[in-house]
Amino acid sequence: MAFGPVWEAVADCKLAGDRVMMCTGDNVLTARSITQCGIYTTYIIIMEGPHFCMLSPDIMRNIAP
Repeated sequence: MAFGPVWEAVADCKLAGDRVMMCTGDNVLTARSITQCGIYTTYIIIMEGPHFCMLSPDIMRNIAP
């Protein structure tokens, strides 16, 4: 599995209580491919930059503190 070392590192971070986040310049469909790394779950927010930029500063901070 090509993502083996990344998946293991993500799993170790989660076990340590860290919240793993990713910011990418890819589109939403490409970003969803991070399921292979163990980062994306059904409870994670995925949105494109233009949508994020339209949010209020308070909501932005809630999404990406």
